[in-house]
Amino acid sequence: KGPAATHAIEFGTTSPTTMTVRGLTSTGYNATDEQNDSFFHVKRTTGNVTINVIGGTGNFSVKSAGADVTVVLDPVTTLINVKDNNAANLQNARVRVEAGDGAGDLPFEESVTITHVTTTATATHTGHGFAVGDKFIIRGADQLPYNGIHTVVTAADANTYTYTMASDPGANATGTITSTGVVVEGLTDGNGNVSASAAFSVDQAVRGTVRKSSASPFFKPVAFTDTVDNVNGLTKSVQMVLDE
Repeated sequence: KGPAATHAIEFGTTSPTTMTVRGLTSTGYNATDEQNDSFFHVKRTTGNVTINVIGGTGNFSVKSAGADVTVVLDPVTTLINVKDNNAANLQNARVRVEAGDGAGDLPFEESVTITHVTTTATATHTGHGFAVGDKFIIRGADQLPYNGIHTVVTAADANTYTYTMASDPGANATGTITSTGVVVEGLTDGNGNVSASAAFSVDQAVRGTVRKSSASPFFKPVAFTDTVDNVNGLTKSVQMVLDE
């Protein structure tokens, strides 16, 4: 570390939006005056940036030129591999893995209230623990645009976050509304895999659903439960049953 207003590592304006660094030690960098004397300097002005720090020690403070930056310490990977009825890797299967109970870090069926301005929803969710870019699933709103899997756009404080809906619901949300954290969501690739990385302070129970019904060959939905180990993550294989 040099004089004040310096940084250990600087990422340029065209750097990747997800980066992983390993084995770093941060000593002497400011944890409170981060804009002048931080460990990381991210020069991107917009968008979401994630820096995964594996095996690091110390304070990994961030100066940003405008991007929303999340530093994740010691993330683990949750990987779901999907196979067809012949045990071959299956592409374009839709996978969702969400919190399976309330004992882990992720919210599980927690009560929320939601207001809106056109297609921007603001959820009031006490102690949600989400960061920008995290995924979650809303259930129980009477107005359908609020429901489904969404991504945190802003998280101004510990009790609110915003997300974008596909259409204007026309009214603030009513109903018995819950929010649950999502670990993995997406389509499998050519190797039959879909994955995501996150840090967990304790093991996280999860429940998942795999389906492929948008194009032939069609398969029956498969549900499963498992646990993401907070040290080793989770790698799970799911075999589908043909439905045509």
